[in-house]
Amino acid sequence: MLMQVPVVDPERKNLIPHFEKKLAYFRRIAPYRREEQADDEGEATCRLMLAELRAPKSNQEDAASDVM
Repeated sequence: MLMQVPVVDPERKNLIPHFEKKLAYFRRIAPYRREEQADDEGEATCRLMLAELRAPKSNQEDAASDVM
């Protein structure tokens, strides 16, 4: 049985630290300031982006992106 080596996209790899820093920034904002600056939405967006970036890419996604 052959094991598949995960494909590491350098662009995706570089985006992870960026969104981790942004998430840390949103977590440091005081609760009374979060609503006026819509920081809850920013934090949720960072969490979503990190989840997508950390998820393994499948070969089907690679093939679909090559076609477009």
